[in-house]
Amino acid sequence: MTRKTWMVGALCAALLPLAALAQPGDGPMHFHGGHGPDSALLQGVTLTETQQSQIQTIHQTNWATAKPLMQQLRATEEQITAALLASGSVNSSQLAALQSTASSLHAQLDQLRLSTELQVRGVLTSAQVAQAASTHAQVESLHQQMHSLMHSGAESSTAQ
Repeated sequence: MTRKTWMVGALCAALLPLAALAQPGDGPMHFHGGHGPDSALLQGVTLTETQQSQIQTIHQTNWATAKPLMQQLRATEEQITAALLASGSVNSSQLAALQSTASSLHAQLDQLRLSTELQVRGVLTSAQVAQAASTHAQVESLHQQMHSLMHSGAESSTAQ
């Protein structure tokens, strides 16, 4: 086993416990199964039952707003795909209205995600926000280390 392979394996083994701690666990529901809009806010944070309930209510309310927007976006993207795959010629002016609709829906969903994050952040104490920031910084540092290890190995093997 090469030294770099061993280092990557050791780093992955070290990350597993941190990744488990970084997950919100049995906490509140997220738009995307734990990787939702506020997952960085909740990494490494222990929530009270009251906070869990408040955040779940925030998610449910915002999901009720997001779901029809996501369905409209999916339908619009399907219309774009159907037009592109249809027989005959297609030009950008034919797709401009659909693309405009898709862009507007993306913007609405982005604004809703930001609103959700702000609402969730409002439930957290300053100590919890600080803990989330610390955990996030540690996870990002580990991601950068993994990236460096993986790409330095790829660069040296292509140089040979």
